[in-house]
Amino acid sequence: MLRRCWNQLRPLPLPRDEPISGIVFANRGDIGYTSFYTTRTYLQDHLDNCQTLLSGIERALEALAKESCVDIASELSDLFPDVPTPILATAIGGYQSSNLWPRQSDLPVAAFVRLKSALLAGGLISRDIPYENVIARLEAS
Repeated sequence: MLRRCWNQLRPLPLPRDEPISGIVFANRGDIGYTSFYTTRTYLQDHLDNCQTLLSGIERALEALAKESCVDIASELSDLFPDVPTPILATAIGGYQSSNLWPRQSDLPVAAFVRLKSALLAGGLISRDIPYENVIARLEAS
């Protein structure tokens, strides 16, 4: 069972000759992986930079939603020299079909709670933080 779970969650597809079976045991939904972290001071002092970064993130998310997995894999293949492009394309296609990437850059409350839970569990933050205390709304430039 553990092997089947691992196969379900790993980023690269199984070899074609290995059977694919198992049960999807969790659907976590958007977890806020595509998030921009900064301090309030940095945000205030560098608002233009933050808006430009947000605009780039939104363009990237739009491309991930619209472009074919083959085209994306071709564009990214130099970053993954040990992964054959067809396998990279299959992995990206799997991410696309499971809606791994959000369509917008804003972080909904549910996604924030999932991300916060992961950060707490991993010891990256030490206390619960309310959404309204840490989320800033920006418009892309």
